[in-house]
Amino acid sequence: HLSHLVDLFPGEGIHPSFEADLAAACEVVLDWKGDPSNNTAWSRAWKMTLRNALFQGDHAYMILTDVLANSHTDNLTFSNKGNENQIDGNLGVAMGFAQFFLQNRRGEIHLLPALPGQIPNGSISGLRCYGGHTVDMVWANGELADATLHANHTETVIIRSPRALNVTRTDTNEPVLLAFSGSERYQFDVETGGTYRLIENTAAWAGFPIIN
Repeated sequence: HLSHLVDLFPGEGIHPSFEADLAAACEVVLDWKGDPSNNTAWSRAWKMTLRNALFQGDHAYMILTDVLANSHTDNLTFSNKGNENQIDGNLGVAMGFAQFFLQNRRGEIHLLPALPGQIPNGSISGLRCYGGHTVDMVWANGELADATLHANHTETVIIRSPRALNVTRTDTNEPVLLAFSGSERYQFDVETGGTYRLIENTAAWAGFPIIN
C-alpha cells in the first residue's frame, strides 16, 4: 500500500513542477517499494499512475507491459489471485494509459506529460479534461505536432508547454490572444462549442499575439 503518496495521485498536493523535493521523496518511496505486487493489479495500476504523475512515462510503460503480460486472467480482469474481477485494476490501468498523453492537475492541461519512448509517434482523440473539454492530438518523434481542444464551456484554460505555443480558433482561422504566466504556462479564453488548434512550434511563433 502507498497510502502516504495519495497527495501525489490522485491528489494534487504534490506536483513535480512545484514541489520538486516532495516529488523526489515520492520517487524514493516508489523505488524502495518496487514495481511487482504479489497478488493484485490495482496496486500496480496505482504505481503506474504515480510514475506518470512524476512524468516517468518509460517506467509506467514498463509496469503496463508487465501487467498485460502477467496479471490478467482469461476473462481479461487484471488479477494475480485467480478469477476475481478487480475492476479497480482494469480502470486504473486505463487511466494510467491516458496519463501518458494528457494530465489535468492544478487547473492545467498538460499534453504529452509522460510519453513513453516506446511510443514516439502516434495520435489519440477524445481525451477528456476535468470540466468536460476534450482534446485530440498528434505527436511525432516524441514531440507534440498538433492538438485540438474542443471547449465544453466558457472559461480561461491553462496549457503547460515546454515550447512556444500557438493557438488558432478553427472556425474563424484567427490567432487567439495568449498570456504567458510563467513556468511553461500559457493561458487563453475559450468559448462553449469553440474548437481551438494548438501547435507547439518555436519557429511558428512570430506574428502570434502574446501578453507577458
